[in-house]
Amino acid sequence: MSNGRSGVQRLNKEISYEDIDNLILEKWEKVREYLQPKIYDAAKTMENLGIEGIPKYLVTGGKMFRGFLTILFAESLGSNIEFASDAAVAIEMVHAASLAIDDIVDNDVNRRGKLSSWIVYGIGKTALTALLLVPVAQRVIEKYGFDAIKYSIKSWESMVRGEIMDAYASIKLLPSEYLNVVKLKTASLFSLSTVLGAIAAKNSTVLDNAEFYGDKLGIAYQLADDISDYYSYLIGKKEKLDPGEVLFEKWIMQKYAIKDRGDDVVKNGMNMLNDIVFEASNSISEFPDSSQKSMLERIPYFMVSKMLESSGLSFKKFNEE
Repeated sequence: MSNGRSGVQRLNKEISYEDIDNLILEKWEKVREYLQPKIYDAAKTMENLGIEGIPKYLVTGGKMFRGFLTILFAESLGSNIEFASDAAVAIEMVHAASLAIDDIVDNDVNRRGKLSSWIVYGIGKTALTALLLVPVAQRVIEKYGFDAIKYSIKSWESMVRGEIMDAYASIKLLPSEYLNVVKLKTASLFSLSTVLGAIAAKNSTVLDNAEFYGDKLGIAYQLADDISDYYSYLIGKKEKLDPGEVLFEKWIMQKYAIKDRGDDVVKNGMNMLNDIVFEASNSISEFPDSSQKSMLERIPYFMVSKMLESSGLSFKKFNEE
């Protein structure tokens, strides 16, 4: 049994996990409603350049999960949504830019329940708009000081490096490189989300904890996604594995000395995922007690559970075995 198999601990034993999950969903929806018009306002500043409609198209919709994390971190450390909202807006703009470029590279034709921007507006305008979103986002967070800009630049560089490796080098990479690719392409933006929340709360003493939490949460997010896709492939719901999922398979098979692809890959992937979820949840144990802290401690488990359930897997059942 792995050290995280029992799941996260509730701060208040009288509050059930289901209650915390409902609290997460309610708070998340309120944050989305608050952020969307602010994201539109930021996008409008780009619409006098012959790219009318594209910035808003790119930033419309989505779960806004990363912006939600920024707000929760800021509030858990004593800030408020009004002051932290610019950081959350910037995160969502950077994320939108990364998705637009990712769609072009992967030839994906749908995004957020609609046609991808490059299909509607063309590759050139979409790529240039995505490139502009990033410095505009950095302008938005200038008010938080040098550290905010520094972490933003570091995150964007890491994310692009990871995307390049994933798109063009996955087949050539050694299995041991899997986690490094995941840290770069996925976890870097999660850690920026949490770090900016701490910066917005003007609490520099917890930046390492915030970065660690975001890093582990991002790894868990990608690992859960790869496990779900791999399982879908095993049961015939997915035609073939993407290069990143092939690298995941090779990594798990090498790490656990598995000879043949199949259920053992899923089982051991879940073991690894469980440990990472546990690490993320417990990395903020020193934060002051609050409803936001309770939600942040629960979110790693909540997030991967929802992702795995979409493919027919049960993280809850796995943790009870």
